[in-house]
Amino acid sequence: MTQRELADEVGLTESAIRNYERGIRTPGDQQIGRIAEALDSIREIGVSGVRGALEVLFRYERELGLMPVVTGDGVAVAPDPKEEGSQKAAQALKAWKRMRDQLAAGEIDEDDYEAWKARFRG
Repeated sequence: MTQRELADEVGLTESAIRNYERGIRTPGDQQIGRIAEALDSIREIGVSGVRGALEVLFRYERELGLMPVVTGDGVAVAPDPKEEGSQKAAQALKAWKRMRDQLAAGEIDEDDYEAWKARFRG
């Protein structure tokens, strides 16, 4: 989200957002609440298309140390073991893989799988 888009979303000027980011001005409680709601809504926006998915993956590269790796079946995303925090990402991805394997093997059903995923929603 650009400064202009955020400003439009919360009813402020682009320069106000820029000044908040630079620490030149401090938003009031009401502005903080509106900005927080606008930024939180980004997480709920669905990803459409390859470009949107890449944007998410680039963010995960920065935040979680994920990187593309070539496998025998194509390309996958895996944590870079040299990056801080990547161990947690690796554990989470392994847990996801185990659940997918259990679903594929018929050890759990789709409802169980969806219930497991729901535990991670904010």
